[in-house]
Amino acid sequence: QLALDDYTAVPLSKLNDQMLIDLAECYYAIGDVPRAAEIIMKVKTDNDHRKAYCHYLISRAVGHMQDASIQITHAVGLLPSFFLLRTVGDFMYDQARMQDASNYYRIALEQHKSDGETLRLYALALFQSGARKPALDIFQGLEEARKKQLNEVDLGLGVSDTIDLDRLTKNFHQSTPIEFILKAASDDYRYIIHLINNKDK
Repeated sequence: QLALDDYTAVPLSKLNDQMLIDLAECYYAIGDVPRAAEIIMKVKTDNDHRKAYCHYLISRAVGHMQDASIQITHAVGLLPSFFLLRTVGDFMYDQARMQDASNYYRIALEQHKSDGETLRLYALALFQSGARKPALDIFQGLEEARKKQLNEVDLGLGVSDTIDLDRLTKNFHQSTPIEFILKAASDDYRYIIHLINNKDK
């Protein structure tokens, strides 16, 4: 709120693009999406990933999914960071664009190849886009990691933030424990095997 008060004390005409982006982010953060949208449209530059990402958040919030897609892909084109790659992958997944989602997850994993949550979503997107074998390979690897984790707990070694699946790390949303991700992946794996077995009968 302090940053917002600081910016609103200055006439908009005196704010540069970076300040306008900051202001739009502030309005979005407090839930004033219409005001955030009004401010982001005043930013002149088209080559700032923060502007594109903020515009994506606003567009998604008001249900303008086509514009949201344009903005998030533009943001990741300007700055192909792991965070933005995961964000655009998640957006494509939510929009049932599985081939696009799997492509962005794949590129994200080139930066953090052992991110457990990204591996799981990548496998799900692959399976739903028809790439059965690579999806199953990933799920089998995650299942092996879970079995190793359970074995370590049984031996009294405790659960660490990293587990060997090429040094499997925690996950994209760090508040979610790795054991939860591996359990979800295990459930996904069993369900997919069930679907395959029923389909092949």
